[in-house]
Amino acid sequence: MKNKIIIFLILSLLFANVTFSQINKIQDTSVIISVVSDNRDTLYLSDTQIGHFIYESWNDVPKDKKPIIIFKNHSWILEKRFKQK
Repeated sequence: MKNKIIIFLILSLLFANVTFSQINKIQDTSVIISVVSDNRDTLYLSDTQIGHFIYESWNDVPKDKKPIIIFKNHSWILEKRFKQK
């Protein structure tokens, strides 16, 4: 009887682990700083220091290969990113 209880507990823990790993966890939203348009021709960047740093990194890319870059409020970026998922 004792072995059956131990096996039941182990199986319950394994099942719980698999179930909880599938739950969408809340992300750290400070790392979400960009959104790409569906056509991949526009890049929306958060109007923050890191967003401006990324903008400057596009300076060496030829104009015909780089997207249109638009700065938006961080809350707008988060809203659009969560809608894309």
